[in-house]
Amino acid sequence: MTVAAAGRFVEVAAPPRHAPAAAATRPGLLRRAVAAAPPYLYVLPALAGLVTWIYLPLFRTVELSFYDWNLLPTTPARPVGLDNYAEVLALPELGRASLNTVLYVLALLPFTILLPLAVTLVSQGVRGRAKAFHRAAIFAPFLMAPVATAVVWRWLLEPDGGLYNQVLRLFGVEGVNWLREPVPASSRSS
Repeated sequence: MTVAAAGRFVEVAAPPRHAPAAAATRPGLLRRAVAAAPPYLYVLPALAGLVTWIYLPLFRTVELSFYDWNLLPTTPARPVGLDNYAEVLALPELGRASLNTVLYVLALLPFTILLPLAVTLVSQGVRGRAKAFHRAAIFAPFLMAPVATAVVWRWLLEPDGGLYNQVLRLFGVEGVNWLREPVPASSRSS
């Protein structure tokens, strides 16, 4: 670009129209952080629940283990240091309880890891109609616990012979049809 300065023409380099390509491909630190944030935001609710319901109670339990306290707000917590741990280590039942725990873990591991892995590997080769049966057979145990829970609750809430109505009748209150009357059913679910 040519510019007239003091009666003379001088060549001056024109400013670049666009930023250099290298600068355009390197976003700033803030821009990179914002671009990388969404996966962490998806994990944040689960992490908050984990911290709230697992780690905070765990740390609080460890803290309380150094006190002699009955957990009532009317009594003060008296610090005892490692005395609680010394008392537990002196218990004669500790050895048997530890052995039971180790045996339980060793017996449980094959059934929770190795057996499902073997069933999965075997069922990979199943084709045709048998594939649907194998999938149902593998999925059925996941349904059993909720089904058993539902049966127990139905037994407790049975209008004629359910445990809750029998307790109410002991106090002279007429039994309630817990599962079919709208008022008791809605009060349970709210």
